[in-house]
Amino acid sequence: MTLTRRLILFFLMTITLLLGAFSLTLYGIARTHLYGQMDEQAEATLDAFTAAVEWEGDGLEWEPKNRKLLWQSRLETPTWVVFDEHRNRVDGSQETPPLLSGMDSLADDTAWRRYTRVVQTEKPEAVRSRPDQLRYQSLTFAIAKPLAPVQSTLRTLLFAEIAVSIVLWLLAAIGARWACRRALAPVRSMAEAADEMTANDLAERLPVPIPHDELRNLATTFNDLLTRQQVSFERQARFTGEASHQLRTPLAAMLGQLELALRRDRDPDEYRRVIGVGIKKVEQLNQIVDMLLFLSRADSETQIANRQPTDLADLVKAHIADVWANHPRFADIQTDITSKPCVVLIHATAFAQALNNVIDNAFKYSKPGSIVIINVTSDMTTAVVCVSDHGCGVSKAETSHVFEPFFRSAEAKRTGIGGVGLGLAITRRIVEAMGGTIEFGSKVDHGSEVFIQLPLVGEN
Repeated sequence: MTLTRRLILFFLMTITLLLGAFSLTLYGIARTHLYGQMDEQAEATLDAFTAAVEWEGDGLEWEPKNRKLLWQSRLETPTWVVFDEHRNRVDGSQETPPLLSGMDSLADDTAWRRYTRVVQTEKPEAVRSRPDQLRYQSLTFAIAKPLAPVQSTLRTLLFAEIAVSIVLWLLAAIGARWACRRALAPVRSMAEAADEMTANDLAERLPVPIPHDELRNLATTFNDLLTRQQVSFERQARFTGEASHQLRTPLAAMLGQLELALRRDRDPDEYRRVIGVGIKKVEQLNQIVDMLLFLSRADSETQIANRQPTDLADLVKAHIADVWANHPRFADIQTDITSKPCVVLIHATAFAQALNNVIDNAFKYSKPGSIVIINVTSDMTTAVVCVSDHGCGVSKAETSHVFEPFFRSAEAKRTGIGGVGLGLAITRRIVEAMGGTIEFGSKVDHGSEVFIQLPLVGEN
């Protein structure tokens, strides 16, 4: 069953329940009102009969002429009868229904409703009847009200409710179908657009509905997902192409050296040179493969375990003194490291690799003799390592791509600066795996800055 049909069915079931409840409530109120009105009229008539009885000391007296006065102000004459204490008929209307023909039959039937009231004297033993004047110990007044008018009115109301409910139900069905189809039209459009999408055209997007509702949010969210997928696929394709190129270059160089060595017999020194070139190319390939494997892992697989609380200031100071002391440009390094403890939760070896990548880039893209500044600072929550140089820099348009694998700036390509373009990509993965962030800033011909931020832990 389609969503449209389910919504229509739910709506119609709700309308049916509401119409049924309303109709039953209205019918019950009308029935109660009509029967209540009938009861009030009957009680008023009995009150009039009771008022017409004359109370004498020797019993009750009923004069037929008195009751004629009762109907002068009424539009209709009720059906009634009066019995004495011996169940004998004393007076009544000319035509009476069977339920008023005698005291034994004073019971309701399906066509009439009966009302009775008994009037008794206070001293039954004092009742004395004379030939010219009748006295009664008690009088029983009975009134019969026909049920046909009330039942007819209720039947008319019932048929009217059924007819109105059917018409409203049909109108609701038509309106619900139109409203549901109109409301879900954007869903059908999005489904049709999704069916037409292929892997060959990643730029396709779902149509976005005009109203600002949940469907618009759904389309916008899904389009954002498609955009992220497109960026991911394009990045993967670019990554694959760059990786193939980087792997093919040392392989081609190594293959050329080997083919050249086999063209004719050579002396042992030449073979050693060719083998040495091959070993270097193999080591370069091995390094590239290791970096590719590291970058190809999912984020959950690159979480660095065995991290320990480490004073970042002491680590950076010791690392520069131990690892970079024999570097030809060690004299160009200028440090500004805080004396306050900067305890962070890191893996020392992994962080050292990240720091080496940043310092190596600073040397690679700046001229010998220019200063490379390594700064370590901290605030209340964060420790920051900043490595800045005064090299060629990167244009503003290229800044957003520096952390992408295999990215090489236009200046690096023009000047032929060596490298694969994986250093900063690996550095970012290492820093983020340890819960930190990395930022890059640069200006052409003025140099670049790399900021590594790590959260502090423990007492500072």
